[in-house]
Amino acid sequence: MTELQSKYRNALLSFQKQEALTILKKGVDELGQSNAIDALITQVLKDVGEEWVKGELAISQVYMSARISEELCEELFGHAEEDQGESTLAISTLSDYHQLGKRIMCSVLRASGYKIRDLGSGISPDALVELIIEGGIKHLLISTLMLPTALQVLDLRNALKARNYHLEIMVGGAPFNFDKKLHQRVGADAVGHSAKDAMEWINARSGRSYFRAE
Repeated sequence: MTELQSKYRNALLSFQKQEALTILKKGVDELGQSNAIDALITQVLKDVGEEWVKGELAISQVYMSARISEELCEELFGHAEEDQGESTLAISTLSDYHQLGKRIMCSVLRASGYKIRDLGSGISPDALVELIIEGGIKHLLISTLMLPTALQVLDLRNALKARNYHLEIMVGGAPFNFDKKLHQRVGADAVGHSAKDAMEWINARSGRSYFRAE
């Protein structure tokens, strides 16, 4: 863990939001936005989660660390609620109501010039199918927090097949970090463990410029 990561971790665990904000801003200045998000938010929260699994931290510390990071993303980057028009690239969280992973991806992608439609949070697979078809979505990012939600990706894939609708799905979140083959079992086309992974996947799609904002 780097010195900056250690300072961010300590600020989160002591619930020092303003200190965490100062450190995150410094990280953005030194590393750039996407690298700072991966190094400070993604990696530190992953480490915090692993410490909880080992019994070294309380669940309240894990929850507040994620909550503070989510609020900082909104304050510092502030792209999550922008209207992105008719883009065929979208993101959702299915039945989980957590926002952090989705906010991170929206911020990184929009700051990089991409249009991405936020289809919302806490959505059932059947309801999401309707939004996908109605919006003509071709590439979908799904962020998950819990295993039961991750397993719903298979329900989504099967529901889309029943409607003869194909799109590419990239998944991410804790369940897919713990089980490296889970994305294959739920019918996802790819898995991302960081904002950088998602960026590379989107960049590699055919017709990259198709996703670019005008």
